[in-house]
Amino acid sequence: MEREFFLGIGAQRSGTTWLAEYCRAHPQIGITFPKEVHYFDVVHCPKMCPVSNRRERDELERIRQKAPGERSEVDEQLLFYFEQRARMFEDERYYVEFVESFAEPSHRVLGEITPSYSLLPASGFRAIRTLIPQCRFVFVMRDPVERFWSHVRWAQEKQEEHADASERIASYLKDKQFVLRTDYKRTLEELLKAIAEEEICVLFYEHLLDEGKSALELKRFCSFLGVDFIAGDVHKKVNAGVSGKLPSDVHSAVADRFSSVYEYVFRTFNERVPQRWRENAPTGV
Repeated sequence: MEREFFLGIGAQRSGTTWLAEYCRAHPQIGITFPKEVHYFDVVHCPKMCPVSNRRERDELERIRQKAPGERSEVDEQLLFYFEQRARMFEDERYYVEFVESFAEPSHRVLGEITPSYSLLPASGFRAIRTLIPQCRFVFVMRDPVERFWSHVRWAQEKQEEHADASERIASYLKDKQFVLRTDYKRTLEELLKAIAEEEICVLFYEHLLDEGKSALELKRFCSFLGVDFIAGDVHKKVNAGVSGKLPSDVHSAVADRFSSVYEYVFRTFNERVPQRWRENAPTGV
C-alpha cells in the first residue's frame, strides 16, 4: 500500500460512526464503504466474529434479486464489498486491494474502522502490521458504564427484545460480547505488545462530541494522521442509540465490574480523562 493507513479498532458505541463520517468529509482522508470491513476480526477471533450474519446475508440477497439497472449506487457499493470480502478470506491481498480502491489523488491517508478489532489478541495486531507495515491504530474510548449500557440497549433494539434491560444486566455482565468490548485495559495491553506507543492514537468519545473540546481532540487525531485539521460537527447525530436511564443499582454493578478499566485509564491518561468518567467511576477508584 503506497499511502499511509490507519485502522480504527473501536470501541463499539463510542462515536466511531461519527468519526468515520468526519473522515469521509475530509478531503485528505479516504475511508472504506462500509466503514466496517470485518476482516481481521473474523480471521483472528472466529468464535466471537463469524464470517457473516443473518442481516448481511439478507442484504446481499436483496441486492442480488434486483436487476443491474435497478440497483442504487449504495447497492453497487455493497455488492462490491461483499464480493471483495469473500475473496479476502482466500487471499489477504484482496483486503489491501479493497482499501486502495477508495483512494483519490487528494488523499494522504486511507483507513477503515471496525470496532470488533478491539477484540484482537496481540498476534492479530502483529499480523496486521506484517500485511500493512505502515498501519497505525486509532482507539476511541467511552465511559465504561455508558458504553456498556448503550451497547445493551442497542443490542435489544436490534434483536427486538422487549424485556427490561436492567432486569437482565447480570447475564450481560457475563457475556463476552459486551464485557470484552468495554475492557479497554485488555485491548490496549494487547495492542502495546505488538505496536509501538507512538503508532497508537487514543481518543475520548466525550471530548470528540463536546463543543468546547472537540477541536482539540480532532487536532490530536489529524496530527497523528498527518492531515490538516478541519472542525467536526458535534451536533450531527450518527447511529444514535436508544435512550434509557440506567437504574442506580445497575449503574453500581456495571461500574464495579469495570473498576480495573477505570483504574487503568485514570493511571495511564491522567488529566485527559473526561469528567464524566470520574462521575461514573466506582467509589474508591
